[in-house]
Amino acid sequence: MKSLFLLVFLGFSPARALTLDECVQISLKHNFDIREAKEAIRQRHGSVVDARARRFPSLSAGGNITSSDPNPGGNVGALERWSASASLRQPLYAGGGDSARHKREKLLVESELERFRALTNDVLFQVRSAFYRVLLAKQEVDLQSL
Repeated sequence: MKSLFLLVFLGFSPARALTLDECVQISLKHNFDIREAKEAIRQRHGSVVDARARRFPSLSAGGNITSSDPNPGGNVGALERWSASASLRQPLYAGGGDSARHKREKLLVESELERFRALTNDVLFQVRSAFYRVLLAKQEVDLQSL
């Protein structure tokens, strides 16, 4: 396979030839827009989970214990107060809002996935174009030196 010659300055290391596949892997790994799109997809998946969770019952509980001793020297007459609470909340009717929110979030995930695919395709096109332009320039230099 043809190689692309790039100078890599890591201390005094010599130039190393990179293949097209290596160039593609490096660009996909280090491209900021692609990493940002992956994070947006992850966040949207969280929104889908949150929207789905709104359709189910929620349970909350709490408690409090207070102890006071009117006689600091002894345990006789110690007062203890405690309280506990629990609540269960179930949405009965939301006018279709919860299911619409869930569908919307799922569609937004699809939108982010398509954006990611478009960005990836754009980066692949740019890397391949640059790779072959460098190979063409190298061939032109080799022809002129003859």
